[in-house]
Amino acid sequence: MSSARNSVLPTRFRYRLSPVNMKRGLWIVFVSLAVLIGLGMLGSESLGETILEDLQEQPAWALGAALVGIVALVALIGRIVSLAREAWLTVDSSGIQCSPHKHHGPRNWLRQDWQLPWSAIDKAIVQRPGPKAQHVQSWINTTLTLESGQGQHDLALLLWDPVDDPLERPGLTAFRPGTRLHEMTETHPLIRHLEQRGIEIDYQPLGFRGRWGMGKPSEDRPEAGAGDAPVDLFNFKSLVLMLSLMGAIAVAAALHFMVLPPIRPLWSPAWGMMALAGSAVFLAGALLPRAAPVRERTVVALLLGATVGALAHPLSVRLEAMTAEAPQTVDYVVAAPGVFEPIDSGLPALDLSDLEVPEYWNSLPDGEIHPFDLQRTGESRYVLRLGPLFERTRAFYAGREAD
Repeated sequence: MSSARNSVLPTRFRYRLSPVNMKRGLWIVFVSLAVLIGLGMLGSESLGETILEDLQEQPAWALGAALVGIVALVALIGRIVSLAREAWLTVDSSGIQCSPHKHHGPRNWLRQDWQLPWSAIDKAIVQRPGPKAQHVQSWINTTLTLESGQGQHDLALLLWDPVDDPLERPGLTAFRPGTRLHEMTETHPLIRHLEQRGIEIDYQPLGFRGRWGMGKPSEDRPEAGAGDAPVDLFNFKSLVLMLSLMGAIAVAAALHFMVLPPIRPLWSPAWGMMALAGSAVFLAGALLPRAAPVRERTVVALLLGATVGALAHPLSVRLEAMTAEAPQTVDYVVAAPGVFEPIDSGLPALDLSDLEVPEYWNSLPDGEIHPFDLQRTGESRYVLRLGPLFERTRAFYAGREAD
């Protein structure tokens, strides 16, 4: 029996970034995007030209920031993939040697190279979700803990794949991948090697924090979802940061709408970009903060995302106006009550009929010259300074009341 235990064939494992097979799911995503783009091009022949025109109208700093963000994201993904290719784990007759991924997975996984002889392993613990857990993220955090006199060695179980005999994994689009992954934790080659050495294996449910990639729960923090006990948001740095950002945006909005001179952009908001910005902030706030309880961080992230989406346009316009050249007085011709046409054909028309000053508009005869203060902030982008107009309307209504 002992000779059988000592004759473990060397097995080399490679590191995967996901416990499921990503190829089929990614192909479906790419094909779906291609089909949607094709349908959009068929439905609107000018779709490409419209997109290019919208991009050209964006300020240079916005395009530069987007380009930097895309390059940084591609570099980060490339770095993560590169480190996954360099990671390795070897099992042989002497024990286990591992060079793990340095920047992937929960914080409790070991990041430095290590080795552990079979004789030093006292017990193995597998922390895994239940078979009904279908969220792929929960299975990424399935952890194999090797207890020994040298301490604990935590590593990903489902992310290691034999080089010569890859495991049959469910696809990204599998209907119920949890059942297959639950079985894989008991038939994984690492588990088989431990069983051949007569090492005791204890299967334990993966806690709430581990299931969402949050590492081990801290003893001085309340457990997420523990009854209806209130959660102090200020106990979590990530929530404090999001709340502080919301406060800063609220102060900026108060300054914009109530303190600083009123302005109006003379171009339509980019609704898609506003929705994208709000969604990106929401996803970052909901998924990245690992320590905060899921319910509280989701609500705070949703509020922050909605705040960013709603105020991104007016605050960005204010920022452009503060950094642009000084406004100039331009003459317009009254075309209708509250509607004005520029004398200079290169300037935008003005439709201010939504302002609650109908008597003032009706007092201006058609064809009369009316001055406005415009500020150029970019190519074909102008901001209307409403302060001088409001001074004239206040004087007009003050004169009516005096009469």
